Amino acid sequence: MAFVNDSLRAGGIVMSLHLAKIAIMSVADRPGVAGVVLGVLADRGINVHCVVETTDQSNRSHFVICVEEACLDKALAAVSGVQDKIEAERISHRPGVALVSVFGPHFRDIPGSASRTCRAISEANSNILAISTSFSSITCMIDGADLDRVVLSLRQAFDVPESAVCVAADGLSRRSRC
Repeated sequence: MAFVNDSLRAGGIVMSLHLAKIAIMSVADRPGVAGVVLGVLADRGINVHCVVETTDQSNRSHFVICVEEACLDKALAAVSGVQDKIEAERISHRPGVALVSVFGPHFRDIPGSASRTCRAISEANSNILAISTSFSSITCMIDGADLDRVVLSLRQAFDVPESAVCVAADGLSRRSRC
């Protein structure tokens, strides 16, 4: 692996396991839609682990969210219940996904951190299903079956020791348990 900034190091890697992806496609792009979608999930006690939204050239929005696999049926029922209200053309889902986050410090200030993350995942022969960033982390949704290869590739790319890899569970986040 050859990178422009070989001194780029990560603080660690966090994995979120046993998740499902829900895609809410071609939604009317107007104020309040995200609140409706996330609100029906919250009202049913469903925690959303990741949300990504974008608007296409036709001015339609596309949401990708990640929920616990155990909550998938309940989440699909909730989102399907507002499908007409938000004018979504299609809702699809995919169980068996995972989130892998590489964290800082201050990744937003370091050119190449997102590139290195995506390239390392690619070199593990895994497709990225969604990407989300914050000021200190890059989170990618991947097929859960690829997780071990992806984590090894990210550890090598960012010089992360095994002791700095952890699983998000009750100690790190409140899980909804559906």
